[in-house]
Amino acid sequence: MSGPNESKSVIVAANPFSGQRGNRRLVERLSAALVAGGLEPRVIWDQAERKELLGRAGLAREYRCIIVAGGDGTVGDVLNEQPALPLAVAPLGTENLFAKEFGFTHDMDRLVRAVTRCDCQTIDLGAVNGRRFSLMVSAGFDSEVAHRATQARRKHGVCVGRGGRIAFVGPVLNTLLRYHYPRVRLEADGQSWEGVHVFVFNTPRYAMGLNFLPDARPDDGMLDWLVLERPGLWRLVSYFMAVRMGRCLARPDVRHGRARRVRITSLDTVPLQVDGDAGGWAPAEVEILPSTLRLITCG
Repeated sequence: MSGPNESKSVIVAANPFSGQRGNRRLVERLSAALVAGGLEPRVIWDQAERKELLGRAGLAREYRCIIVAGGDGTVGDVLNEQPALPLAVAPLGTENLFAKEFGFTHDMDRLVRAVTRCDCQTIDLGAVNGRRFSLMVSAGFDSEVAHRATQARRKHGVCVGRGGRIAFVGPVLNTLLRYHYPRVRLEADGQSWEGVHVFVFNTPRYAMGLNFLPDARPDDGMLDWLVLERPGLWRLVSYFMAVRMGRCLARPDVRHGRARRVRITSLDTVPLQVDGDAGGWAPAEVEILPSTLRLITCG
């Protein structure tokens, strides 16, 4: 645990495209609550402005913390732009897995009280091909969906489309109709396993309330990995149902383990999903970064 920074200044990194409509009203509520709590918010909506500010040296002396007002993708961007400041989250995204894992809600007054105290816990992050992540990396059906959804929302490399679950309907249907289930290999601790869906987790949460590896912890200095071996739509559905019923790890066509470093490869062109967004392509070197992030405790 660490004591509060003396600075009253707080960066609010807001994403206008996260989740559903109404983000600006929620950020206005947050800003007003911060002011009422004696703090001085600097709200940034523009991605280029945010990146320029967070790239400056010495921010830890100027600002108390940074509040990400957005979803898991915005959290991931901020972690890569500025990992030194204590971080809190105002969840405005689609799944908000990071916020759910660490107790951040839409209660802005509660969030401001936590920022005022600025008590922090230290958690691990992961890195995939040098990019930090907080939740998970995958290669398989869901990574193809993530790439299709990201492409649909971007223009000239910049996010211009709004998120929300509706944004995934088209990509999911297209992938269901066209996916060919390429083989993917995961290597860890001198061994290798092949399958069609590969996951590497830092925390146990996944979209749609799925919990593939419930024992994954963000503060144990380890990554938890999972390989689903068999291809096909009906096998995909059966994996989904097995996870829902808590029986996935008992299946003979499922492999799982823990490691500090893993490698993901494929003979085919396979995209990666990183914290819910498109994250490049295999091959991928994935490693744990122990005790990297100071996270404001929102208890």
